[in-house]
Amino acid sequence: MTTSRAEIKSDYRWAIDEIYDSDEIEEEIADVEDLLREIRGYEEKLGKEKNLEKFLEKYSRMKRKLSTLSRYASMKSDENTRDQEAQALKSRVSSLSSKVSEETSFVKLEIQGIGKEKIEDMIESNDKIAERDYYLREFIRLKSHTRSLEVEKTVSSLSEVLDASSETYSMLSNADLTFPEVDRDGEKTRITQAIFTRLLKDRDRDFREEVYKNYYETLEDYENTIGTTFSKEVRTNIKLAEIKNYSSAREAALKPNNIPLDVYDNLVETVEDNLDVLHDHVELKQEARNLDSMKMHDLYLPIPESDSPEVSYGEAKEYILEALQPLGERYVEKLREGLENRWVDVYETEGKRSGAYSGGSYDTRPFILMNYQKDIDSMYTLAHELG
Repeated sequence: MTTSRAEIKSDYRWAIDEIYDSDEIEEEIADVEDLLREIRGYEEKLGKEKNLEKFLEKYSRMKRKLSTLSRYASMKSDENTRDQEAQALKSRVSSLSSKVSEETSFVKLEIQGIGKEKIEDMIESNDKIAERDYYLREFIRLKSHTRSLEVEKTVSSLSEVLDASSETYSMLSNADLTFPEVDRDGEKTRITQAIFTRLLKDRDRDFREEVYKNYYETLEDYENTIGTTFSKEVRTNIKLAEIKNYSSAREAALKPNNIPLDVYDNLVETVEDNLDVLHDHVELKQEARNLDSMKMHDLYLPIPESDSPEVSYGEAKEYILEALQPLGERYVEKLREGLENRWVDVYETEGKRSGAYSGGSYDTRPFILMNYQKDIDSMYTLAHELG
């Protein structure tokens, strides 16, 4: 049975409640709305250097506040996707983000209208503008994918609606889906997304097959819902790419982050060119474990017949810190600070978002979500997220 969050010692729960208390959340939301009203007053006035300087200071401050609000609301939701209060806060902040995006749609058009040469001159001559040159250069870089003010405002206003497919799937997979229990030597274990791959490492092949079938048969019960949300997400991405003058949904996903398409293509090609190594590994595993064939439920099976060692969270921390000693004392001590001061939400709990990530915002400490399973893979995941 999955543990409730209240049963987990505070040492193993991230300290995100230090970001705000309830009154501060309301104050921050009000601050963002006040700054948004001030920023709207700069419409059609950004061509003057002094106006641009003042605007950028307010715009940057608003974006930082909104970023922290968004990350906090998202992380609170991820703690327990069944918590209605947390979901309400996430929805409220999402609506605020959509409003900010819609009502600042004029900004990129005005910056682009000023022109690259004049913008560069302002950056060169004004230190305060230069401090925030990233915003300006990004607006200029994406000029060919900026539409009319009416179109930009419309697309921005629909951001919550356009996220519906991914949000629906997230709630289904994290909050609503319940997988069956499986029996191993008289001990019942409920399958969850967090422990699924660990169960597939069990030496008993019949047990692995039972886990695999129960997991995917449960998903199959929702195949129409999952298929529809996926289809709508794909169609949404394609349509948005067309609206914003991108050649494909892939370009629309990569170019705003300044990632060349070649980077993506090279990754795919490199994997495809080395599939023979993966196939050799699978054949070696089949031979070492004396299997007549390799099924999907066999792929996670370790090559050695001995069980993988159990690695507690405390041991994982020490192993990681020791392994990173070559990077220097300063690096290691910063990681130790995080590991000892509740930067990490460690264990799987009821309703918690599956997987792992490193989050936080510019104005908070880093935070890491884990679903630690006391094994080597979890230790590797923790090391990855710390990086």
